[in-house]
Amino acid sequence: MDHQGPETDSPSEPIRVVFDANLFIQALLSGRGPAFACFELIGTGAIELYLTESILSEIEEVLRRLSRKAKYNPYLSDEVISSFLVDTRARAQIEPEPTHVFDLARDKDDEVYIDLAIAVGAKYLTSRDKDLLDLMKQDLPQGLDFRVRFPALTIIDPVDFLRDLRTGF
Repeated sequence: MDHQGPETDSPSEPIRVVFDANLFIQALLSGRGPAFACFELIGTGAIELYLTESILSEIEEVLRRLSRKAKYNPYLSDEVISSFLVDTRARAQIEPEPTHVFDLARDKDDEVYIDLAIAVGAKYLTSRDKDLLDLMKQDLPQGLDFRVRFPALTIIDPVDFLRDLRTGF
């Protein structure tokens, strides 16, 4: 599938999105709130979520680490984590690891989300990560560079993402 083609916002075309791993973790831990609402949109036809195997592995690794902490037990049993990962995989488009196109010196681990969003022509990268969100700030040198290079991609927190979807951007 060619992901470099023009974007469309027609109602028949789902909006391409990438969520960072923390959004999934927050959705699973709380079962409500903005992260959960974003996750619930997957499979409704409104959005199409894109992931890679490395992102799925990161989600699993963090969830398994959290499951060993007393304050998250019994919420994160092996069964809950496994079911969540199976459901996530079934509802998302799993892409090959993208070509690296953007350096994020502040947090190299977040580069995979940017690279994936660009590779698939995503309209949104949804995150609460300040390093990612700062790329929308044109008063910061890296933010200005990012906006010039990738004007079609918006990095947005879950609350604003949901607001954009409700208002039709």
